[in-house]
Amino acid sequence: MDERQAQIKEGAGLEESRVNQELLDFLQKWSTPVLLVIAIISGSYFLYNQYQVRQIRKKDDAFAQLGNIESSASPSPFSLTAIADEFDGVASVSELALLRAAEIHLNAVRSGIDPTAEDITAEEAQLSEEDIAFHREQAGTYYQRVADRVAGDAGRGLFAINAAFGLAAVAESAGDLELARERYTKAESLATEHGFTPLATVAADLGSSVGEAGDVTLYEREDLPRMPFEPEPLESSIEVIDDAVGPEAGPETDPENGSEVGPEAAADAETPDSAPADDEPAEGDGSGDGEPSDG
Repeated sequence: MDERQAQIKEGAGLEESRVNQELLDFLQKWSTPVLLVIAIISGSYFLYNQYQVRQIRKKDDAFAQLGNIESSASPSPFSLTAIADEFDGVASVSELALLRAAEIHLNAVRSGIDPTAEDITAEEAQLSEEDIAFHREQAGTYYQRVADRVAGDAGRGLFAINAAFGLAAVAESAGDLELARERYTKAESLATEHGFTPLATVAADLGSSVGEAGDVTLYEREDLPRMPFEPEPLESSIEVIDDAVGPEAGPETDPENGSEVGPEAAADAETPDSAPADDEPAEGDGSGDGEPSDG
């Protein structure tokens, strides 16, 4: 009996068959759950990627709409608040829109001009006392919403500082000077906390000068420097044309009596009365009906 035959084990085939059967039983028992788990993981990863793509598109759309509104000549605060409500939680679009809307309302309080007025007269754009109170209330509401949202968020400290400055300005415009000082102090504290030292200095200066009216100098528009995007004023072009053409020619004046004379009268004035006529001979020329000369 050779070595190979010695290695043959009795019943080895049955044992191998039993191992294969156990593997088949295991696969039949667990293959479906395992495949289901794999499918769930793959599906979740796919859905997560799709969610990320939608979020990126939504953020891009939010910033695009906000940019379109802010780029207009007179952005509407109501359009900005609609953007803030629609894209609440998308990056910081909502907070940016609310701060901009609050700023427009506050400017309306300061100027007394309707921020949404278009194609109307200056008198129609003037705000009443009730309108000014409405805009002041809206500005305070939006500044407070931003302050509440970003409170305690170290990454958005600048939003909290801007909101604190806005709330202080609202209180100052309402004549509540004590509340304005408290809010400027809050703005100073927030600026110091988040490392914005220059803003802290500004807040301290504004808080110490609340209620103090300084000397205000009003300038005419032509006294201010022209901005790069502004065209040359029309008056300067007219002056250049006038300088190039010269003064407009007027009627000539008689130097003797100061009366106006036309071109014909001026020509007659230049001709002396003593000039001899063409038909009359010159005196002493020997011509004419007189006596002949001695020569």
